[in-house]
Amino acid sequence: MEINKNIKVEAVDDRNICILKRTTIKGKEDWKRTGYYTTPQGALKGLVNDEIIGTGLKDFETVCNKINELYKLIDGLTVKSETPKKNDEDINDFLGE
Repeated sequence: MEINKNIKVEAVDDRNICILKRTTIKGKEDWKRTGYYTTPQGALKGLVNDEIIGTGLKDFETVCNKINELYKLIDGLTVKSETPKKNDEDINDFLGE
């Protein structure tokens, strides 16, 4: 799930969801994993926490503004649900037919 052009959240296996941030080192663009979570909600909360810490916690108004900015971003996300197509051959293989 793309959050913006520099941050995305994706499942890396059956048990881990990661926050990835775009990095550029020596002209080469890559994605760096910044955290592992067990749920998408946990990943988004982790993202909010990272962004809040990134404000330097200068003052209450700065923190509240950053929280509001992130909540608007989260509320604006489009969630896609993909259901794998069932293949009759796969089902027959599973059933031993």
